[in-house]
Amino acid sequence: MKYGQPGHSILANSGNGYAKFWCRATTTEKLPLVIATRYNMPFLLNKPGIGNYVLGEIYEVDDKMLLSLDNLEDCQDVFTREMHDMNIGVGEG
Repeated sequence: MKYGQPGHSILANSGNGYAKFWCRATTTEKLPLVIATRYNMPFLLNKPGIGNYVLGEIYEVDDKMLLSLDNLEDCQDVFTREMHDMNIGVGEG
């Protein structure tokens, strides 16, 4: 859902719920990033220490937006949501 990528319009549409950009961030450990399908869908593989530090964006979202995002990415059947520590404020001081 990064800015400028396919799918960001979901976050930008207030009809899908509330979303507020907080900052850019990187993972605190190296993980393999895979970008697949015609929609540029990124996902991380659970293989800590392999790959690179992954740059992304952190957003605050409400339950309605989270459901919109889950429906878009079919989260319930394909992805597992996990909490991870991040290095925040990358490139923003």
